[in-house]
Amino acid sequence: PPPPPPPAGSFAVQVNSVPQGARVSVARPGSGAVVDQGRTPAGLSLSTPGPWEITLQLDGYRTARRIVLAPASSGPVVFTQILTPLDGDVPVSPTPVPPDPPIPVDPPTLSSDGFLSVVSTPSTVVSVDGINIGSTPVNNYPIAAGTHRVLMENRDQGLRRIKVVEIPAGGHVRLAEEF
Repeated sequence: PPPPPPPAGSFAVQVNSVPQGARVSVARPGSGAVVDQGRTPAGLSLSTPGPWEITLQLDGYRTARRIVLAPASSGPVVFTQILTPLDGDVPVSPTPVPPDPPIPVDPPTLSSDGFLSVVSTPSTVVSVDGINIGSTPVNNYPIAAGTHRVLMENRDQGLRRIKVVEIPAGGHVRLAEEF
C-alpha cells in the first residue's frame, strides 16, 4: 500500500525490496544517529529538506544504501531495491516483480541525480533495479545517484547480462555491450 500523506514539512517514501523483509533504517548522512523503520515493504515519512540515507539489510544479502532527497513534486518517492546475495548470484523471483507505480520524473539536479545510457548488439530489454526502462538504445535516462543493477536481456536469443554501475551525482554513465 502507498504511504499515508506526510505531515507538513515532510515527504513520503515507499521502500520495497526483492526479496521482501529487509530491515530498513534511516539516518542523516554523517549524523551517526540511525533509526530503525521496520521491514520492507515500508512506508516512511521523512522531514524536509534531506538528504536521508536509507539502508536495507537482510541476512545472506549485501547491505544496500540509497540517498533520498525531498522530491520537487508532491508525490511520494517510491523505489524497489533488488538485493544482491552474498554469493553474487542474482535473486530469482518465482513470480514477476510488479513494477513500482509511476511517479513524475523531475529533471535531474547536480546534487542528487545523473543519467544512464545503454546500447547493445543485438538489441536488449533494459531493466534498472528491477524496473523495465525500455529497449536499447536507451539515451539519457534520469536516475538517482548511487549504485544500480542494470539487466540487459534478449529472451529470443537467450542473452542476459548484468552490470552494477555507480551513477555519480550530476554524472552520465554509458554502457555499451556486445553479446
